Amino acid sequence: MVVLQKAIQKVKNDKDGLVNIFSDSRSSLEVSTSPETYHPLAHPTRRDIFENVAEGKAYFGLEPFLKQFEMMSQITQTLTGHVEFPHYLFRFKLKDSPYCVCDPAKEQDVPHTAFARSKYARERVYMLIEIDNGVGRQLEK
Repeated sequence: MVVLQKAIQKVKNDKDGLVNIFSDSRSSLEVSTSPETYHPLAHPTRRDIFENVAEGKAYFGLEPFLKQFEMMSQITQTLTGHVEFPHYLFRFKLKDSPYCVCDPAKEQDVPHTAFARSKYARERVYMLIEIDNGVGRQLEK
């Protein structure tokens, strides 16, 4: 909750415009947007959110946000490496080995799975095409 509040404060004081804040703490997000909360940190956080909305720096609608929460949670897990791959599970003794089945010399982590595993070659090509198209559209603007 404190980290979320500090991130929102940074957006409030920043001059950049559009900023994305990723969080995997659903409870903090729900508490900070609920009008019926009694948590002392929720009130300044909610005030900052609504000030940013009023200034046009943020759009925050709870219903669309919660619908997208699962995807945001997956993105956050992937970006932080907290995905259920052998590399991560081995750290907690939930897997016997951190190594990938495709190459016993390589640990199966996010970069290996996304960029090296032949099993995902087709998806990787589609992803690169989408990224290239997105970058091209950004450059045209």
